[in-house]
Amino acid sequence: MSDEIGTRVKKVRLRKGISQEQFGEIIGIKKAAVSKIENGENSLSTGNLLAICRQFNVNKEWLINGNGEMFTLKSKEDEIRNFFENAISCLLYTSDAADE
Repeated sequence: MSDEIGTRVKKVRLRKGISQEQFGEIIGIKKAAVSKIENGENSLSTGNLLAICRQFNVNKEWLINGNGEMFTLKSKEDEIRNFFENAISCLLYTSDAADE
């Protein structure tokens, strides 16, 4: 993987205004893995690439090679579904953290 993909992953995360830990939780990886991807130390798996595109509405072509716009247009239904999925994910994480 080129570190340019890692740079684009970081741009997405910063544009969304979230931490590496939050970003990782949303796509299902640890904070350390996000850091290594952003720094070009680890490859971005196909599964993680697709998760980033799906969860953050990122244009796959842009993420892979920098072509096109960062984000794709979503229907209102997709935006609402994504909002609730993220809200539920945050609630579950908060609940799990409170149990520890």
